[in-house]
Amino acid sequence: MTDDQRAIPRSWAQWADEQCHLIDQVGRWRIIRDFDSNGPAGVLDGTREVISFASNDYLGLTQHPSVKLAAIEATERWGTGSGASRLVVGARSLHRELEAELAQWKHSEAALLFPTGYAANLGVLTVFGERDTLLISDELNHASIVDGCRLARGQVRVIPHLDLDALARALRTSHRRCLIVFDAVFSMDGDVAPVEDLIALADRHGALLVLDEAHAVLGPDVPASVPKDLPLLRVGTLSKTLGSLGGFVAGTRRAIDLLINRARPFIFTTAPTPGDTAAALAAVRILQSAEGSQLIARLQAAVDRFSPGHRSPILPVIIGDEAATMAASAALLERGLLVPGIRPPTVPTGTSRLRIALSAAHTEDQLDRLDEALAELGFAIGARPPQPDPSAQRRQSPVLPAARPDLVAVMAGTGTEVGKTWVAAALCEHLRRLGIRVVARKPAQSFEPKDLASGGPGTDADVLAKATDDDPEAVCPPHRWYERPMAPPMAAAVLGRPVPSIEELVSEISWPPRTQLGLVESAGGVRAPLAEDGDTVALATALWCDLVVLVADPGLGTLNAVRLCADALDSFDIVVFLNRFNPDEHLHRLNRDWLRSRFGLSVMTDINELGTEILRRLETISANAGFPATRSAP
Repeated sequence: MTDDQRAIPRSWAQWADEQCHLIDQVGRWRIIRDFDSNGPAGVLDGTREVISFASNDYLGLTQHPSVKLAAIEATERWGTGSGASRLVVGARSLHRELEAELAQWKHSEAALLFPTGYAANLGVLTVFGERDTLLISDELNHASIVDGCRLARGQVRVIPHLDLDALARALRTSHRRCLIVFDAVFSMDGDVAPVEDLIALADRHGALLVLDEAHAVLGPDVPASVPKDLPLLRVGTLSKTLGSLGGFVAGTRRAIDLLINRARPFIFTTAPTPGDTAAALAAVRILQSAEGSQLIARLQAAVDRFSPGHRSPILPVIIGDEAATMAASAALLERGLLVPGIRPPTVPTGTSRLRIALSAAHTEDQLDRLDEALAELGFAIGARPPQPDPSAQRRQSPVLPAARPDLVAVMAGTGTEVGKTWVAAALCEHLRRLGIRVVARKPAQSFEPKDLASGGPGTDADVLAKATDDDPEAVCPPHRWYERPMAPPMAAAVLGRPVPSIEELVSEISWPPRTQLGLVESAGGVRAPLAEDGDTVALATALWCDLVVLVADPGLGTLNAVRLCADALDSFDIVVFLNRFNPDEHLHRLNRDWLRSRFGLSVMTDINELGTEILRRLETISANAGFPATRSAP
């Protein structure tokens, strides 16, 4: 091949231009506008006078004379910057004063400043979310929590929004240390987390509870009766209610000491400026005074005017369609009101909305203008948004059968011919002999037509049905039997039959009442396509499975195959099963030991051992079954 024939890679300039064009094509291009203001009223883009209902300055403290004066005086004394990380250059006395005031405000032993609330969440979740930890996060948590979970080394379980049943189940079935992380007030919907229920669940299961209180100016409050020994970290921001810039974490003295020594967003970042620190210190003192109580009452009164009883200053107007949302925002702007339109990827597809943020600084006249404009345009504020249209965004919430087993496990493999079906059948037979109610399911299967010949073992569904004393067509629906030995969606396409989606496959799974173990066998390797829109990882996600058993060959290539699959399944609790393991084979023993000691994986080689592990998990679930996992209204 000559130089002229080689493909020339795109330049970075070309790539950036293509990406910008792509964003613009799908109608999601964003620009930064100029807003010259000294409070809610100001001039937009140098030409238009508007009233802003977009700011998170909930109490108007950015304009408070004492807050501004504190920033000016601190800047005069210490300058505009802090020079370096506090571990390098040291702390200003203001930093320690503010941390002490924040700790007192949050009823904690200590607090630590971060450059932003975003950095505070990254610091907490990466320090406490170690490899032996399960992080359980609400699906509508802020992006800083999402990114913190992604950067953490532990496993991550994302639960449906405010679904305490799912949270309790994750806690009951986990054999890791657990960390629960929730927004106290969700930034796009303005709905409130059930803090007391979260505290009860965390206390019962010995979990660390991390609450992001960035938007919790009107509550919810952590009750004074919180158990003294409850591991609780409260993340906050100086940039909203306190009218400054920065973030903090409040908790026990030892937890804060650990963050000082381990949190990279603290260690490797310049300390907050003297001006920002002094402004926040003045603001938190105002907040705890009689004046602060008056400001909070004024804000609550403004909220009650539009949505009585709503617990946050964030009021969504759900429109759904992106274009219609942006048109609504433009219509309000024509009336002199700056109300941002929020659309994907900030919110799920089909839930685009106007996001109204109220402040104690808004005057009655400004609130009147908002009220009149909303009425004129026919918009209604809803404290709770409608659920996304499933056809607009598939699998925003899990598709779960009505009767769910005590434990749902997915039997996956590093590839074909590793013996998934044999392991699944042997495990089912073993557990049934011990009196466990086991049901096996295979959402789709492909096979050679000769597998149906009499005298042979039959298809995978036949093998699993025999092991569980079931009907093969109950194990795998007959319309999901594909007589072509290839990935199920490919086989369906070759046979001229409809190619299913993951949602369709999961919706077809049914469980008999009182099933203890529901075992779902996948097809092919972990990343082989199982449906038109997903693989085994997508199947496990849609099932909200409690365990993945990853079957692998014990010989050459084991380490690479297992590690690649384990990385793909890092959001799940995984047990590796080395099928056909021979203890007399030196390579088999080495592979097992390396997977355990060097890569930290749970590795088993015997069906009895795997059955014991399943029994242990079922016993844990049974022992915790008495705890009421009730769904609380937001």
